[in-house]
Amino acid sequence: MCYTMNEIDQLTLKMLTSKKRYNNYLASANPEKSAEIEEYNQKVQKYVPQIKKLIGKYWFWAVFLISGAIGSLFSLFITPSNTVSVGASGGVMGVFSAALLVTNIKVKPVFRKHFNIYFGQALIPSLIPLSRHVDYAAHFGGAIGGILCGLVMMLFWPKEFNHPQGEGISKLLIVIFLIASLASLFLTIMNF
Repeated sequence: MCYTMNEIDQLTLKMLTSKKRYNNYLASANPEKSAEIEEYNQKVQKYVPQIKKLIGKYWFWAVFLISGAIGSLFSLFITPSNTVSVGASGGVMGVFSAALLVTNIKVKPVFRKHFNIYFGQALIPSLIPLSRHVDYAAHFGGAIGGILCGLVMMLFWPKEFNHPQGEGISKLLIVIFLIASLASLFLTIMNF
């Protein structure tokens, strides 16, 4: 079964937000790539709960939403105007890049190698333009957004704590994102 990019993004978002494990949801239009997509799905399902546990659900959502927005901005400014791009991929890249940053600073050295290998495997191929059907600008922008969010998160993560503090800041970032999204939607509706 093949999915459109919009369906893939919706299913990815469902996998990220659910407590259930979703298997075999994402498939490639190219049957030869299905095994690679399935392997990637299993890695996402394995590591996203660990990232949520490491940084907390509010920081997770703040990073995801802000990185997705930055990825969308990169897409708007870099890709041709006739390109259709919908999705959560910038947010996913942001979460992975933020996780890579914070695990290299906050995770015990014995576990770092494991995280570095996985996040490197997830990020690097996603940033190399190997297909013309992927919005790499959104991936690149999301990864940059994740690094920036990770740096902000580190400001609220004292050495003596296992998790970032400043839950109120992360909630405020989420609210700001939601207000900006609603304002953008309202302006779009009013102008069209």
